[in-house]
Amino acid sequence: MKELHQAGVKFKPAPGQPKPTLNNFNQGILEISFFKVYDDTERAYRNLLAFERMHATRDI
Repeated sequence: MKELHQAGVKFKPAPGQPKPTLNNFNQGILEISFFKVYDDTERAYRNLLAFERMHATRDI
């Protein structure tokens, strides 16, 4: 994010989006959904990534 900010990109919370998604990029402003990060958020995402790697097929 530091590099994007240095390049002039501005960040703004997207209105009313309950899940983290990339909503809009217009005129140098990136709107992204707000989501809370808890103590175990990193662990949950790492576990999800490991699960996907173990169970993904090569057809993707």
